[in-house]
Amino acid sequence: MNHWSNLPEEMIDAKIALAAAKIDKGIKFHPDSDHVEVGIDTQCSRSICNNKDMIRNETVCNVRIRGIGGIIVKATVQGDWILPITSDDGRTTIQIIPNTVLCEQAGKSLLSPQHFFQKYLPGSLGRQRGKEITTAESTVFIYGNKGEYKCTIPITKENANVPVLKTKPSLQSLHSYMADNQNLVEDIFCHECTTYATQQDLPIVSDDEESISEAPDAEINNTTSPSPTVLDPDVNPQDENINDIAIDMPPSDMIVEPDDHQPTTPTAELLQYHYRLNHCSFKKLHLMAKLRPIPHRLAEVKEPVCPACKFGRHTRKAWRTKAKPRPIRKATAPGQVVSVDMMESRLPGFIAQLKGKLTKSTYKGAVVFVDHFSKYVHVELIRDFTSKSTVEACEAFEAKAADMGVNIKHYHCDNGRFVDHGFRNHCQNRINIDYCGVDAHHQNGLVERYIRILSEGARTSLWHALLRWPKVIILQLWPYALRQEALLRNSVPGEGGKGASPLELFSRSTSSPNLKNFKTIFCPVYKHQSALASGKSLPRWNTRCKLGINLGNSPRHAGNVYLVLDPVTGLTSPQFHCSFDNFFESVSDANANFINIDEWQYKAGFKKGGRRSRFVQRNTATEEELNETDDRTAATSYAEATRPTPTPVEFEHSHEMQDDDNGETDSDDGFIPVQSSRPRRANAGQGVNRLNIGSFKGKLYQLEALEADFIDKTRSNESVEHYYEALHSDDYKEQEEMRDPIAFAAKLGDDDFHYHKAMKQDDKREFQAAMQKEFQSHITKKNFKLMPLSRVPMGTKILDAVWAMKRKRDILTNAIIKWKARLNVHGGQQEKGVNYEETYSPVAMWTSIRTLLVLSILNKWHTRQVDFVLAFPQAPIEYELFMKLPAGIKIDGVTNRTHCLQLLRNLYGQKQAGRVWNRFLVEGLLNIGFKQSTIDECVFYKGNVIFFVYVDDGCFVGPNKDEIDQAIADLKNPDIAKNEYDIEDRGDLADYLGINFTKLEGNKLKMTQPQLIDQVIEQVQGESIGKFSPKSTPAVSSRLLHRDINAPVCKGSFHYRSVIGKLNYLEKGTRPDITYATHAAARFCSDPRITHEMAVSHITRYLQDTKDEGIIIDPDAERTLEVYADADFVGNYNKSTAKFDPSTAKSSEYYALSQALREAIPIMDLLEEIRSHGLAKEYIPAKVYCKAFEDNSGALEMATVHKIRPRTKHINNVYHHFREHVRSGRITVHAISTKEQFADMFTKPLDASTFLYLRKKYLKW
Repeated sequence: MNHWSNLPEEMIDAKIALAAAKIDKGIKFHPDSDHVEVGIDTQCSRSICNNKDMIRNETVCNVRIRGIGGIIVKATVQGDWILPITSDDGRTTIQIIPNTVLCEQAGKSLLSPQHFFQKYLPGSLGRQRGKEITTAESTVFIYGNKGEYKCTIPITKENANVPVLKTKPSLQSLHSYMADNQNLVEDIFCHECTTYATQQDLPIVSDDEESISEAPDAEINNTTSPSPTVLDPDVNPQDENINDIAIDMPPSDMIVEPDDHQPTTPTAELLQYHYRLNHCSFKKLHLMAKLRPIPHRLAEVKEPVCPACKFGRHTRKAWRTKAKPRPIRKATAPGQVVSVDMMESRLPGFIAQLKGKLTKSTYKGAVVFVDHFSKYVHVELIRDFTSKSTVEACEAFEAKAADMGVNIKHYHCDNGRFVDHGFRNHCQNRINIDYCGVDAHHQNGLVERYIRILSEGARTSLWHALLRWPKVIILQLWPYALRQEALLRNSVPGEGGKGASPLELFSRSTSSPNLKNFKTIFCPVYKHQSALASGKSLPRWNTRCKLGINLGNSPRHAGNVYLVLDPVTGLTSPQFHCSFDNFFESVSDANANFINIDEWQYKAGFKKGGRRSRFVQRNTATEEELNETDDRTAATSYAEATRPTPTPVEFEHSHEMQDDDNGETDSDDGFIPVQSSRPRRANAGQGVNRLNIGSFKGKLYQLEALEADFIDKTRSNESVEHYYEALHSDDYKEQEEMRDPIAFAAKLGDDDFHYHKAMKQDDKREFQAAMQKEFQSHITKKNFKLMPLSRVPMGTKILDAVWAMKRKRDILTNAIIKWKARLNVHGGQQEKGVNYEETYSPVAMWTSIRTLLVLSILNKWHTRQVDFVLAFPQAPIEYELFMKLPAGIKIDGVTNRTHCLQLLRNLYGQKQAGRVWNRFLVEGLLNIGFKQSTIDECVFYKGNVIFFVYVDDGCFVGPNKDEIDQAIADLKNPDIAKNEYDIEDRGDLADYLGINFTKLEGNKLKMTQPQLIDQVIEQVQGESIGKFSPKSTPAVSSRLLHRDINAPVCKGSFHYRSVIGKLNYLEKGTRPDITYATHAAARFCSDPRITHEMAVSHITRYLQDTKDEGIIIDPDAERTLEVYADADFVGNYNKSTAKFDPSTAKSSEYYALSQALREAIPIMDLLEEIRSHGLAKEYIPAKVYCKAFEDNSGALEMATVHKIRPRTKHINNVYHHFREHVRSGRITVHAISTKEQFADMFTKPLDASTFLYLRKKYLKW
């Protein structure tokens, strides 16, 4: 009675009402204080909403609402009505009703049934089955995409005999009232009332998809609260190690954490989301609740106190105000301005790796990038603070941005490493840089602020986990807390409050991240046994999962794939089949019974001591087992590795391990193989130190002979330090340069020299003669003239002269036929805006060249190859330039101290030389009547003649030889062309751009490069040519290349990068069969190892017996364009039983198809353009069609059935470019079996039988 007497009158009424509801089962009580009433009105032509908060995508309208008695109300806003409806079986869905009128003057919102059902497409199940049935007692509302939901609305006198739908049920007002009487909440509200208000993860389904019936992510719940953690207070605060750090905090029994396991109030529920989202600020959680990524009922919940946030984010109070900042110009696009800075950690960071012995190398810090426009933040972990690491971090960020369609244009940074030549050379001519003042770090305040934010968030997450699992979690895991904090900040709505996350703004995508994929960082994870995950089975009584540590979302997989650290082996693998204990209940002191669960800290070197792990849990693989890649049983591996003392617990586990005959190890859990399944020898663990690496130099045959032994001996010592690094290419620059194979190969030729190197060659006299001829030719053509230095304008920079020497060889015989010397001006010394502006110059596309060659064969056209002699200097100079006298040229009485050369023509070497020449040539072609192609800027048409040009190598094709002769004559005639051109007629097309063309019987054309193949073989094999047996495939099918950082550095006698450049030009020109092998080896140009050298040697051994082969063009007039597209599953081609995320595989295949059609569509346009000029009408139809072949059913469905799906809406719109052609029928996509998929040759190493079968079908040999 005393307790009741202290209650306010309103509280007594509430308690009586609740008690009555509990006792009288006949009364239907709805614990709902905040519902919104919506009337069902069939006489209403459009739905009307009076709540502005329920309207999205507002647009301006002019609607007149006519009521009873002709009263007219004007409405000026309409939009999508977001209407939650709960069905009779308790399923709540969000229904979106478009074109709903907003009228805040209306007394009640009105739902028009006919307007509601008109949102479904005609003929759909939603429109056919949707209906409203009204009887005397109720109205039944049937709705949903398939008519699967039913809502019964009672008709009562209280509602004026009108069906009224009560939506948006909530107890927020009641809870707000109760919050002011906190001491009464526990006494008043029973569980039956609070359960409804605290349901979490209700299935919120959009109007465009089916109801989500699966349960939320599996989480481990226990009604027992975890016992407080007792930390040792007697520690040394000097050394920054978790084992020695003094925790300056009260004893653990004084720290009272909120009971967050079973939420009984909205505050507890909000705290759960706070933990799961990496201690996201409550301000942002409230914003997300308003935008509904999390339950809307949490939008106004009072902020609870989080002890971990206090420990991690506590700061001093502000004691003075700052001056109002001056306004600065803001970035208006992603990548326009990016702030970058380094973050240093004196505490070393753990490096996760996929397999092998744990490395002792650690992370020392991170490079942090912040985009000014979107506030997108990127963290790149680094092991040192050298200039090389800085450049690699920038390359990684720029590659990530390029994947999202963003080009980085400007860096804003401090001084330090960012003023090094390495960083400045990396950004030269591509990215602008500006620096802060000396010691003015505040001028880089944006990134400094984000470093603080990320550090606070990572520190909070670390201490949150450490307080709950101190035996396992250590501070050396900070790199993954930092990276997860950055990922979370990019995924939640930004500070502007407009609902878009930084990731959406940066990538210009409207697909928001799924916040359900975020789990508490460093929480316990129960991952599926690898055998079960790969579709195999385990003995009946073995455990089905293993304990791990959540290191956050995987950066290289789908959002629901996580990095899981094994606490025994210390290895990390990506996992999909796993469940999470987000609140550390299963590892509390009351529940935890794991032995030696901190073993990984000893193996990683963070704890001193060498104790070996006993059994921690069932089926835990040992380190030796993880290094094995064969199919031996786990029982044998375990017996050899541990031989434990037979205790009862260990005996039980040992018995289970002997029953397991699957041979699976934890390294397979991630589905990413980095080694083959090749059997190993018994002495494989002896290491690599026995090999005399020095003996390999210049003796490649010894290297080949020791290949197998080396692979076996190094495998046990291998350490793939980071699974991301194991598969990710750091050679961004090389990959970008290889897009132009001709330029890339030209820079790496063995017959190319500068002046000083040429003068050291045995044939230097030939080069000297070529230099005299070149210089005299320029004098004769008046390309420059002598100029006394006294007459050079004051302040004008005189540029250096540079010689470029080259031996020119016959393509077939490889014999030297000419020594060439080219005089260039040093373009690197030019200044933009002073003596040059634009530099872009187009060249003919390879696809255009091949297309025209195919047409010339089909139509039996004539071809004529022409060469423009000293092409660039034929054009006039664009800016006034002066050049020093070239080395090796002597003129009496003239030196660089008295004279220089004034350029009169467009000399080679200028930055804009190619552009000036191209415009000069195009001008002449247009003057003689040619029309420039709109598809390829270097293709031209005139009558029945087609002309294409690659820099200065041109080719005329056409059915009439006389017209070709006349076109060449007109171009040589300055009266017609208006310009003078020095042209060498080289006759019928025999070799072009280093490719030999041979006509075969049956109207076929063969393209080969035997001379280039001989060069590569000679460069790689040296004196050992002919001592190796040939290979039937260009790459080993049982082993994948990876970084192999523990292998010795490449010690061969050939220049690795030079050979890769030649192989790249070869595969682009005539040998597509070596595409995969070449690009796999090209990934390691910056740091080649012996294993990579072996791979290149393998390619040459494949080429030595097929050097006379190439592409055979055998056109078929009955066939149209055909496209074959395929994607490699992150190099995991040989794990056919691995369980990939289907959406990831489907997306990858769809990307590949989109990129392939990006190449095919211009060819189609080019063919139609050729036909429009009256050429090849016999073989080119009026409308060109293309067939695309795809072997992935998911990608095939996406390409043919065009709709936005929940699992594919993340795909950038740029990949959908071909859909309009599919709809028009111009492109058709067909299914094909994997056996007939030609593209497999280019994406994975194949076994000999499959490779030879596809090569025969594709290359005709």
